[in-house]
Amino acid sequence: MHLLSINLGRPQLLQIGKHATTTGIYKSPVEAVQISTSGLMGDHIDDQEHHGGPDQAVYVYSIEDYDWWMEQLSEALPPGTFGENLTFSSFGPAPVRIGDRFRIGQVLLEVSAPRIPVPPWPPA
Repeated sequence: MHLLSINLGRPQLLQIGKHATTTGIYKSPVEAVQISTSGLMGDHIDDQEHHGGPDQAVYVYSIEDYDWWMEQLSEALPPGTFGENLTFSSFGPAPVRIGDRFRIGQVLLEVSAPRIPVPPWPPA
C-alpha cells in the first residue's frame, strides 16, 4: 500500500436544479498537508452534519477502484474524483473492515465507518 495522492477541496458553488449550495467534494492534489482529528487542514467540509469530525475526518480510496471505474466509463479519472482525501495504490487483498489501521509516516488512521452518501437533493 502506497499513498499516491493527497487531495483537498476548496469551496465551490454547486447547483442542483433550483437549489444552490457550497461543496468541497471536488478535490485537487496537493504536495503535503497537516492532519488533525478534524481532518486535513484546508479541506472544505460544507455539510458537517454528514461529513467530518473525528469519526469521518479523512476519506480514502484506492487506485484499484479507480481502475474499475475507468474501465466502466472508458475515461480517465484523476485522483480526488470521488471526493477522497487520500488515494492509495491498494488496500491489499483482504476487504477493508472497521478497525483496520493504516500508517502513513507519523499518521495512524483507523477505519471507523464506510462512506455514507449525503441525503437526497434538494433538501426538504
